[in-house]
Amino acid sequence: MRKKKFGALLMSACMAVSLTACGGDSGKEPAPTSGTPTQGGDEAKPTDAPEPTKADTAEPTKTDEPEPTKEVSVPQGDPVVIRYGTHWVRDLDPNFVDEVSGEYTMEESKRQASLVALAAVKEQLNVEFEFIQYSANTTEELMTSVLAGNPVCDLALIWGGAEGIILAQNVLQQLDNYSYIFEDEETSWMFYDKLYGHNYLMSNVVRYKQRWPLIFNITMIEKVDSLKDENGKTITPMDHYLNGTWT
Repeated sequence: MRKKKFGALLMSACMAVSLTACGGDSGKEPAPTSGTPTQGGDEAKPTDAPEPTKADTAEPTKTDEPEPTKEVSVPQGDPVVIRYGTHWVRDLDPNFVDEVSGEYTMEESKRQASLVALAAVKEQLNVEFEFIQYSANTTEELMTSVLAGNPVCDLALIWGGAEGIILAQNVLQQLDNYSYIFEDEETSWMFYDKLYGHNYLMSNVVRYKQRWPLIFNITMIEKVDSLKDENGKTITPMDHYLNGTWT
């Protein structure tokens, strides 16, 4: 399996992702930054290309031909359907139409790009996405549906700031075994840093190395004399991060 190709195909179809650990339709929540899938779907297994044979009458010679590569074996038959959960389906499902105006709700250039990505995933992986809107708060619905043995979705979009709450619920599937797909610098940005010792989240939004923002009350920090240097300048957490001394 070509990991670059697989990673690009998967992430071009997903808005920002992470996995949940077990096997609706209105309600706005804050803008999403990361997501989560649930246990259940089978992965397409790579198959080895046949080894080149050697001629019986001649010594093998070096050539400029590329070495055989491993390709994704596309599953046959009915496509695998992944239920993709979101708090705001209007901006995730390119086929969603406003019930009043009859118009597509996704911005057109983004909609066309999404349609192309979904078609590529269908053609090359035989996978389709079913977009589901949570009927309740994401942090509540993910947990209650998993505990009930019927996860609301396989892949869940979650918004920034909810990561800690959802991770503490222990309903996310660890992604450690899939890290090899994102070893190359070209795709490594898709794979979030470890939290609590494991990888849980993915994203299709290009981010800087520091993915988790440092948030602090600068007014309060400036009132603490012990946080000032010899010149009376406050040393902020960001200063520590940039200097490599942040812990």
